[in-house]
Amino acid sequence: MPKMSRPSGSTGVGPEAFSALLLDLYRYARELTLADFQRRVLERLSEVLPFDAAWWGMSGPSRELHSSYLFNMPARFVELWCSIREQDLLAAELEHRPGVTVFFGPRQIAQNASFARLLCDVGVRQTLGTLLMNPALNLSTFLSLYRSRDTPPYTEAERQLKQLVMPHLWAAWTSNWIAQLASARTHSFSSRVALAVADQMGTLHAAAGDLNRVKRIVKLLGLVNSAPTFTEHHLVINGASELLGEVFGAAGPHARSAFGVAQIPMGACVEIELIAELA
Repeated sequence: MPKMSRPSGSTGVGPEAFSALLLDLYRYARELTLADFQRRVLERLSEVLPFDAAWWGMSGPSRELHSSYLFNMPARFVELWCSIREQDLLAAELEHRPGVTVFFGPRQIAQNASFARLLCDVGVRQTLGTLLMNPALNLSTFLSLYRSRDTPPYTEAERQLKQLVMPHLWAAWTSNWIAQLASARTHSFSSRVALAVADQMGTLHAAAGDLNRVKRIVKLLGLVNSAPTFTEHHLVINGASELLGEVFGAAGPHARSAFGVAQIPMGACVEIELIAELA
């Protein structure tokens, strides 16, 4: 695991430094692409809260991953984690205490052998983890900051700092999606709208038990979080229709409506409603 430089002494952050951090987070949300946003945010966060590596993403109620961004972590980590996710003690603690930043050191990590081996394999000795719930989407946003064997332990002040910053990270990430929706060319963004359909298909699979039972997709309704001057909502939702066609073939064609709205719950950029007929 690469080592990041860290200032000597305490990592206490005063009001001016904290305000500067938040201003930068929201500026990145407006200015950076989706691909660059998470990397730059973590680089900036490490300046006031030093860490060696991080894992940032979204998961469902059974810990299935909906997005995953690794920072200074080996690509194999996600596959290894998926094999032991039911034994992830940190995830269990975060699910029990949403919104609270939790410290896990060597003693806590060692309580489960599989979990301990996973973190040892990638050089992690301690972590600060936080999970925020999104009830409207039935998803959780998580961020774990890792330190290696050769770095000092996290302090209580650092734990509190991360807990204060985490809601702003989530809000800035959401704002970044909305900014990209407003500024990107519609045809390039529509492919990302397929992510909303992927969540709907997960819901559909849970309800039907088997996607092979889907006789046809009856109707799709797409709501696009947009400015009053934006008029190409139908093109944004093309990504959803195209994915349904790829997955369901002849059963995929459907009636469709697309509307622009001033706001969607929890700041989501797109909301999809899907009606399917089951055999």
